[in-house]
Formats: sequence, C-alpha cells, structure tokens
Amino acid sequence: MLNLGILAVALRRLRLSRLNIALVLLSPAAVCCLLSGQAAFLFTALIFGGFRLRRTHPWLAGILIGLVSIKPPLALLFPVLLL
Repeated sequence: MLNLGILAVALRRLRLSRLNIALVLLSPAAVCCLLSGQAAFLFTALIFGGFRLRRTHPWLAGILIGLVSIKPPLALLFPVLLL
C-alpha cells in the first residue's frame, strides 16, 4: 500500500489531474500489481522522480535512478536513456 501512495505523490508532482491519477491507480494492471505484492509502483515513482529532478537536483536524481538499478534490466536501460 505504501508503494501505491508513493506513486500517487509522484503522479501528482507531474501535474496530472486527480481523475487521471485515479484512472492509473485503479486500472486492472495496477490492481493486479498491488494484489500480487510487486514493487512496480515503487520503481515507477523512482523513475518519475529521477527524471523530474534531473535538471534541478542532479545528485538526488542520480540517487533515485541508482535505486532503480537494483533491477538488472533497468540498470542496463538507464545509461542509454540518460545520454
């Protein structure tokens, strides 16, 4: 449940409307992810935060993206995306 709240805050920081946030959080994929206990919400929030803070706070963005690199497929993807 904490991951769900973290993702809601990250989506709100992207200036999405409450309706759009509710649609994302109540989608079938989100409900399935929540019920199975996966950490996809947490990784999504870290990715949003990392890209949002990339220009203003590069150190903090690097820490967030570094936390995402716990998953090996994402660790290989982000160096390419940041070029």
